[in-house]
Amino acid sequence: MKIVPRLLSEAEYKATFSDHMVDIKGREDVVHPDGVLDLSPYLRAAEADIAPLQLLSDAPPAAVYQSPDRGFDHVLYPCNRSNTYLVVVVAQSVDQVHGHYILDLEREYGPPADA
Repeated sequence: MKIVPRLLSEAEYKATFSDHMVDIKGREDVVHPDGVLDLSPYLRAAEADIAPLQLLSDAPPAAVYQSPDRGFDHVLYPCNRSNTYLVVVVAQSVDQVHGHYILDLEREYGPPADA
């Protein structure tokens, strides 16, 4: 089955986001005892979609967050631009990738305080 990556608009991404996202990195097996979705095929398919950005090769997720209602997981993969992440949004109710979003923390929140 061919995977077609779906770039989420800012509004679509924010609809899956909550101010109280829960950090579950390192506890995925506890939070999802039936296993987690293998995101490798989606990441390979999305790489062309995010050009000129590139994922850091073989880098594990920088963070994994879950919405308080457990509807969505956000899995953040570091890119080759500082403070920029490919966020893969997983819809837990159907155990499928909902899409992805390019999160640029400097654009979103301003430059780091030490910059």
